[in-house]
Amino acid sequence: MTARWLSAICGCLLALVGSGALAAKAFDMPPAVGISPGALQVELGQSTFSLEDPPGNLSIGDLLSGQPRDWKPIQTSVPNFGYTASAYWLRLAVENESAAPRRMLLNIGYALLDELDVYLIAPDGRIIQSYSTGDSHPFDTRFFPHREYLFPIELEPVSTKGILIRLASTSSLQAPLSLIDSNEFTRLDHQTSLLQGFYYGSMVVMALYNLFLFVSLRRADFLIYVAFLCSFIAFQFSMSGLAFQHLWPQAVVWNQIAISFFMSQTLMWMALLVRQFLRLPEREPLVDRVMVVLAGLSGLLTILSLFLPYQKTIFPLLGLALTLNSLALVMGVKRSLTGDRSAQFFTLAWFVTLVGALVIVLSKVELIPRTFFTEHALQIGTLLEILLISFALGEYVNQQRRARSEAEKRHSLQLEDQVRDRTSELENTMLLLENANQKLKQQTYIDELTGLHNRRYFNQRLEQDFNQASRSHSPISLIMIDVDHFKMVNDTHGHQIGDLCLRQVAGVMGSFPKRASDVFARYGGEEFIVVLPGTDQTAAMMIAEKMRAHVAAAPLGYKNQRTGQRESVALTISAGVACLVPTPEQLVDELLRQADEALYHAKVSGRNQVVSHASIRPL
Repeated sequence: MTARWLSAICGCLLALVGSGALAAKAFDMPPAVGISPGALQVELGQSTFSLEDPPGNLSIGDLLSGQPRDWKPIQTSVPNFGYTASAYWLRLAVENESAAPRRMLLNIGYALLDELDVYLIAPDGRIIQSYSTGDSHPFDTRFFPHREYLFPIELEPVSTKGILIRLASTSSLQAPLSLIDSNEFTRLDHQTSLLQGFYYGSMVVMALYNLFLFVSLRRADFLIYVAFLCSFIAFQFSMSGLAFQHLWPQAVVWNQIAISFFMSQTLMWMALLVRQFLRLPEREPLVDRVMVVLAGLSGLLTILSLFLPYQKTIFPLLGLALTLNSLALVMGVKRSLTGDRSAQFFTLAWFVTLVGALVIVLSKVELIPRTFFTEHALQIGTLLEILLISFALGEYVNQQRRARSEAEKRHSLQLEDQVRDRTSELENTMLLLENANQKLKQQTYIDELTGLHNRRYFNQRLEQDFNQASRSHSPISLIMIDVDHFKMVNDTHGHQIGDLCLRQVAGVMGSFPKRASDVFARYGGEEFIVVLPGTDQTAAMMIAEKMRAHVAAAPLGYKNQRTGQRESVALTISAGVACLVPTPEQLVDELLRQADEALYHAKVSGRNQVVSHASIRPL
């Protein structure tokens, strides 16, 4: 977070310096992309111009100096410059066609950019804001903590802003550009996160399942498959930028080599898996030797990736991947033609993955339209591949079982029973763990004494509801409650009776009908608090007054353990009510302060009453 704000402060300083030095130079504004009032997302690729910078030494000042440059229009929806040592500049402009201001996000949806500088330019050439980030910098240099690159753009009514972007990377240099409404991005990102969770969750489950099979059956096939799966998961997690975001956000050097490292590991285990699965040592000795060499080269590249630059290892790895996949497919087809069902599953799995990769490539070169399916074709293909290889492994095991004697068959049936029992135990254990985790999560948000939500939950919800009220320009009310003379109750009747009093008040609060969005919580000690989103002051006062009246009408009865007599404790509460329609400048502390001030006036005015902050007369 600190680095992100430092980056923003540096950007502001650069904007001030740049505006003074370059204000006389008008920005050569390209044709602007119009942002209509109802537009939620606009693709920017084909409205962009590019400038190659082979030495990589052009600065923003050079581009704003007024000197003519050889800007070339981008012809594709995604600017893609392949593997190149050059830096590239992108130039575009956006125009708010609405009479209202727009808050948008510039989204560069490619995680593997080493250097990324973004400049927002006014029509007169002033630098309004600048950002500098990339995966060669710590993750917290990003303005938004996200696997993709997001930059805020404030568009005034009927105005135009220019954008200059500098890109450099040792990986394939591409920049999927779009301008998206912040709320729309949150919605889409939530969907993507669910899909990513399902994808990686399924892969991890398959890895655990096959590891369990290895432990049960002691077959090397399953262990090799688990190693392949783990390497492939790590490779995909690194490629997507999720590993940099969640696992090693400060390990910049490791992040630069992680893709090569895990890709070489994936290829090594893939070669061993193909060799073992198709039984190449027995059936194809020559091809088997080739597979051993490919596995050895992949292992060597695993070591070299720790010392060599990314560009030195990625091209040999791509060549190995093409050779290995082609050879695996040819051998799989050859075995399938003999009627080997496990080989047929295996071949289909490889073919599905290649189809997914082909769909991705065709969508990138715009031979087919970009849709949800084409954007996720590789993940769909690999998930199907994993499932099919699992089926293939199962079929492979079944073939060997059918070739054994009757005694071995009986033994195999016993093993199957053990696998089913242990799988059932694992599923039951996972279910129990899941239930326990849910209960633990619930307990962390529940006050043990009263059964209401605790202060931690209240703080989280108040922040969320306050921000939502600010965005939607709707009221939010807060009722702060204090049990009157509670210390006297404790001193007179004892702390056990004091606890019963708190439960009594909590029971009265809990008996009130409430909406799913309302929060009733214990604030601390004898204080309670109620959050009422979308509720104005009049309604909040009515609710608070009803609570006060119900508490006053329900004294606590108990049996005195020393005298054996029934006794009662009269309970009353004081409540302070505050209501705001938050503005962007207001903080949630203001609502708490007003409620606390209203509560204070209720107590000093005689207690057992409800006071709203709006009714307090200034001194």
